[in-house]
Amino acid sequence: MIEIKSKFDATMTENMNKAQLKKLGPFMFIVSGIFIILGLLMFLYFEEFEFSGIVFMVIGVLYIPLVKVLTKVFQKGINKSMTVLSSETIQYFRFEEKRVFIETVKGDLYKENVDADYSFLYKAVESKEGYMLYISRIQAFYIHKADFITGTSFELNTLLINNLGIKFKIYSGK
Repeated sequence: MIEIKSKFDATMTENMNKAQLKKLGPFMFIVSGIFIILGLLMFLYFEEFEFSGIVFMVIGVLYIPLVKVLTKVFQKGINKSMTVLSSETIQYFRFEEKRVFIETVKGDLYKENVDADYSFLYKAVESKEGYMLYISRIQAFYIHKADFITGTSFELNTLLINNLGIKFKIYSGK
């Protein structure tokens, strides 16, 4: 049995966003590069498209910082509207041989329990800092590796491999 206790706060959503942006990094770099190259070609070889070329190059240069800033802005809005997300909210995860238990508690105001088979998980991903347990393509629980109470990441990996098979990925982040 593996037990994990973590806070369900803005840090958790920041960690999830960092993991997603890191995963999308190569794609964002390619998109940015395409805009810059197209802009440069338009600027150098087509006089009638010089201004458009400059616009494309500016978009290429600003694309990655803009994505990062907009992600933070939208996430802050979501964090404010999600009343259960606070430093007072605790998530308890328990992983057993064939079941996953997740309890989310915010004092006397809120309590949610999940008791599920591993098939409940869409996929799971281990990164350097933690785990993302996806319940759909865009919804996930985040577990920071520092929050283990009992068990180890190696033991959790074994459970996830045994129960999820190819739906469990280890992302090195390199």
